[in-house]
Amino acid sequence: LRGSATLRGRMSDLIRIAAANDAHFPVRQLLILIVNILLGDASPPFTDTLLTCQKAHNRALDTERGFRATNPYQNAFGLNLRSKIREQYHAFRTLAAFGIGRETSNAIDNYLVYREAPDADQDLPETEPRYGLGLFESLRQAYLRGDIENFAEFRYGLESQRRRLFFDLPDDRSRVTNPWRLTIFQHGGDYLRFMDRIRHDPTAESGIKAHLILGLNRTFTGTLCENRDALWVASPAANGYDRLGRVLECPPISLGGGSLTLLSVGFDASGLGGRLRLTVTNQLRPDVPLAMLELRPLLFEYLLRVAEGSLPSSFSRQCYEEVRKFRLKLASQLRGFLAQARPHKLDLVCLDEQSGKLQQIPMILSLTAG
Repeated sequence: LRGSATLRGRMSDLIRIAAANDAHFPVRQLLILIVNILLGDASPPFTDTLLTCQKAHNRALDTERGFRATNPYQNAFGLNLRSKIREQYHAFRTLAAFGIGRETSNAIDNYLVYREAPDADQDLPETEPRYGLGLFESLRQAYLRGDIENFAEFRYGLESQRRRLFFDLPDDRSRVTNPWRLTIFQHGGDYLRFMDRIRHDPTAESGIKAHLILGLNRTFTGTLCENRDALWVASPAANGYDRLGRVLECPPISLGGGSLTLLSVGFDASGLGGRLRLTVTNQLRPDVPLAMLELRPLLFEYLLRVAEGSLPSSFSRQCYEEVRKFRLKLASQLRGFLAQARPHKLDLVCLDEQSGKLQQIPMILSLTAG
């Protein structure tokens, strides 16, 4: 642990993301986690005990099986313990929710199984001499020969190498081997970088801001629009199937200000516990937001995946309801704010399918005698 900066740093990242998702680690659980990483022992029979000096000596005499039984990348998730015991600890339940070991990509699995380089000009560093590919080699060869006797053992070994790579790979979002692809939070690294940047300078330019606005616009309108420089508050909440125009609550609200309505969309780190949040404010009173949306990592992930064109159904309902409540609160505030400036004015929102841009179309109402 002392010599592995990536292991310590990546574990710290997991703990920060869990905290931002309201799953804080008490100090006692952190101590349990550290002790189990260092002293966890999975060699049969599973007695849910830690290494003693004698056990450690015996494990070291049998290099392959000994290191497999004391693998810290497995111990970090409590996999040296029986599931019944593991479930009793908050730390292991929380880390298991990241899906590390189950989540993967074709590029990473092809590297682990077939030794195919994921990038033409970038090889994966093999920096782990004890718990790396050497532990997996016999299972890999048996699988390639087609004479593997226990496929469950092969799958377990493959999942173990995915967990190890999550802690071992560099955090480079431009590579197909970005370690966050091995978790359900594929934009986990983006979340932490964006949060650190916003805390130092809320006005800093970032492509993430535009992607978040795009995700909200697509959720509000139910269309695959391409508008990312302003927030289009459409009502009612779209269901993704109705092709009719939605009612626009106010002119599009610019990211960073400049709107004729004196409204602006911004981001800060003033949410609960310093969490990220999106705010809509009146530029004359920027310290009192009209409405705010706390960006927990789960919601952040949802919006960025929607911006990329996918709908992550595994957590879409919960996140959609959060966005819906934000829209309702914002729409209520906007009606009061714009009541005098836009009396009896009603616009529709439609998608120009050629450009992919939303369009604002005035709606004319007329009264006839009945």
